[in-house]
Amino acid sequence: MNATTAFQRESTKKVCVQDLVEAEYVHENDQKPNYLVLKNQEKIQRINLLAIIVSIEKIGTISSFLLDDGTGKITARFFEENEKNKNLAIGDTVLIIGKVRKYNQETYLSPEIAKKINPLWIRIRKEELGLNNYPKNQTKPNIKNIPEEEEKETSLLPTQKIAQLIKEMDKGEGVIVEDLIEKSQLKNIEVLLKKMIEKGDLFQNLPGKVKIL
Repeated sequence: MNATTAFQRESTKKVCVQDLVEAEYVHENDQKPNYLVLKNQEKIQRINLLAIIVSIEKIGTISSFLLDDGTGKITARFFEENEKNKNLAIGDTVLIIGKVRKYNQETYLSPEIAKKINPLWIRIRKEELGLNNYPKNQTKPNIKNIPEEEEKETSLLPTQKIAQLIKEMDKGEGVIVEDLIEKSQLKNIEVLLKKMIEKGDLFQNLPGKVKIL
């Protein structure tokens, strides 16, 4: 197993809620992931959606965020409290990257990333998807006015970031764990490293050093 195989992810597709509601959900077998077929017959597995949180419902450890992007509404569902959802509130504009799931005829989102963003991005996204018809006297939003840090989409999972960093730092003899922890600045990196080693994505070639398989 190499790093590319272990951490490869399908690219995301920018969509609106209407695209998801009207899409066909296809169930595959255990060896293949489920996917959506859009109205234009394009097949997608991971989505990139911008929307506003209009309601939040919590039942036990399950949190359901109802999202509205102006074309429709859909629920993003988290099955445990974590960094992705604990700071989100009603009225926030959010970037959701993840997969679409279907259970008991309900279509919902299973987020990998849920990030609060500048509300201006909703207008930008509608323009990108051809959903805006601006009056002649209305100025289109200027992408350059949006803060640079919000312009960068962080679509990598923490384990992917670790793998990428190890590849950048490794000069052939592995990477010292302490150096990796200092440079990554990720939370709970020790726990993530342990899980990656247990899964076989990393190995300790020398005491205190790790390499990508």
